[in-house]
Amino acid sequence: MNQQWKEQLEKHRNNRKEEILTAAQQLFLEKGLGVVKLNDIVKQCGISKVTFYKYYKSIDEVIFAVQMKILEEFIEKDKNWMTKGKNGWEKMEYVLRIQIETLKTDKASISFIGLFDMHYRDHYPTPELENAFLDLLKKGRAHFKNILLEGIQDGSIRNDIELRTLQFTISNITSATIQRMALRGKILKYDQGIDPDLILEQMVNMILTYIKPMK
Repeated sequence: MNQQWKEQLEKHRNNRKEEILTAAQQLFLEKGLGVVKLNDIVKQCGISKVTFYKYYKSIDEVIFAVQMKILEEFIEKDKNWMTKGKNGWEKMEYVLRIQIETLKTDKASISFIGLFDMHYRDHYPTPELENAFLDLLKKGRAHFKNILLEGIQDGSIRNDIELRTLQFTISNITSATIQRMALRGKILKYDQGIDPDLILEQMVNMILTYIKPMK
């Protein structure tokens, strides 16, 4: 097998994997992660189960592949924080507002993350998937941690809260609120009579006010 043939084969394989992921993600968003079965995915893709298993071992592996692809894209976007703002506080403002903007431009991805968190709320299906996923999360968390650390060191972010506690408090608040708005924003606007955009703006302002140094 010559090199050109190997490259074409690899390209074909990657394209097919991407097709399966795209089709599966669409189904997951329409029906929910616990409802979609393997038959649904292969039918949507127009492939056989035999072909499916050439690329993925299970539906769980597909779900994790979609989730990790989304997170990798978000992590890549977050790298821009290094050139934004004069200090850690301003960089944190940039990151928070980018997350809000992502909800507006890529609601489907945020919704999928919310469905993923609910589906795997108690445990992960295999140690292999768990380890791969947690390794990716550590990579993403490093950017967030570095922003807070920079702010603490340059004096723009308060230093009286343990760094890890502050990091995960902010990340959990923002993730939960953004995911809720992605999944139920229209209903919440009807029930509560408040525009979700206003709630998100208030959330950002509250966090930014809270992390400023105490006078």
